[in-house]
Amino acid sequence: MSDSAFYFVATVLKALVILAVIALLSGLATYAERKVLAFMQRRIGPSMVGPAGLLQVGADMIKLFTKEDAIPARANKLLFKIAPIISATGAFVALSVVPLLPEFTIGGRTIQPILSDINVGILFLLGASGTCVYGLLIGGLASYNKWGTIGAFRAFLQITCFEVINGLSLIP
Repeated sequence: MSDSAFYFVATVLKALVILAVIALLSGLATYAERKVLAFMQRRIGPSMVGPAGLLQVGADMIKLFTKEDAIPARANKLLFKIAPIISATGAFVALSVVPLLPEFTIGGRTIQPILSDINVGILFLLGASGTCVYGLLIGGLASYNKWGTIGAFRAFLQITCFEVINGLSLIP
């Protein structure tokens, strides 16, 4: 296999690993959230599906992907559908500078498990993750609903304030 073909296949595999890590982390976060909320509310929590409720993550995933998308009647349909894609793309791109594994060798070739090795990785991570807020803002504005717009601006401001604190915490 030529060097360019090998690097192309390696890059595609790295991107798929990033998508798998995001899917796994979101599933585990959902599971942990349900367990903690069940404990706080004195309920059983996810325990009926599989051992210790671990298959609840798969059931939630199936429910999420088969759910009907409700679009408001007067909304700008194109912008309303593009808004979540913008937020998800920002999250995926932000993880492209995070090394997920140590360096390893396959077939005499060293593979760095980072999608893009750049010198300003932390700044790129903050900037790319900062683009996620635009999906929220566009979705609220595209709904042509004053309450949706107010909610979108509140979420925008909350996440922006959180990002300012994250950026300031990197100074020390």
